[in-house]
Amino acid sequence: MIAHVAEADEARGRVVVRTTSARASDIAMQAAVRIAQAYRSEIECLFIEDTELIASSRFAFVREISLAGAARLITPADVVRDLRIQFKALQRRMTALAGAAQVPVHERFVRDEPLRALAITCADCGPWNVVVLTEPFGAGSAGDIALLLDNVEDATGLVVVGPRASRTSGPVVMMLEDIDAAAGMLRAGDRLIEGVDAALILAIVSADADTANWMEAQARLLLAGRDDIRIEHLRLTHAEPALAAEAMRRMTPGFVIARFGGLVVPAADDLSPLAAALECPLLLSR
Repeated sequence: MIAHVAEADEARGRVVVRTTSARASDIAMQAAVRIAQAYRSEIECLFIEDTELIASSRFAFVREISLAGAARLITPADVVRDLRIQFKALQRRMTALAGAAQVPVHERFVRDEPLRALAITCADCGPWNVVVLTEPFGAGSAGDIALLLDNVEDATGLVVVGPRASRTSGPVVMMLEDIDAAAGMLRAGDRLIEGVDAALILAIVSADADTANWMEAQARLLLAGRDDIRIEHLRLTHAEPALAAEAMRRMTPGFVIARFGGLVVPAADDLSPLAAALECPLLLSR
């Protein structure tokens, strides 16, 4: 399945922006606006007061450590108050970004377990939602991403950013591992460059030259003579996130489209090479 989000007048889905802490990436919020613009959709901001986080603050040994290293006792009321202050600031930023792009924004504040809250929100919005996670992913995030894609049925795609995310400008790079996904990937790529001065790069990911050449021939049939798409080859004989991450970095993309669970973004691997190299949003499909 390739990522798709319903247009606003369809009322069948939105760009759902999930936030659970103050670590929200501004690039992730910009990516949400970019996708909503591309699909003429709306944004649903989901601010979650994590019940597990609130419950953990009830233990007497729990302390909050400031950036200066000072420790203080913290209560559930403190956690809720701090979260709400942080969420209000992020809400203002999201509203400003979306307003400048004339993208409608809706908000909901809930207290729940994050995965459950996201599943309920996507079901409420409709079957065609793209989810944007505002907190940067890290080395051990593959399991959480897999859990989300496995359990949130009404999410057709997921946008994540790494801790080094710094831009949304630049070419849209499509990491193609399966020729059957080419048409949907191209549609998503075309959407993302609509009205934006950005190139399209189709990176054919394969284990050998013969497969790569066959995939390129099939892709060129699909492109029907288009000369605005650059084709690159990336040789991967098995899941090699470090090699894939470095190849993506060198293309200096403003957006990357890839499949989760493949050679480029493995489902059960250390994502630290990708987290270290990725400087733009990553749109993942199942």
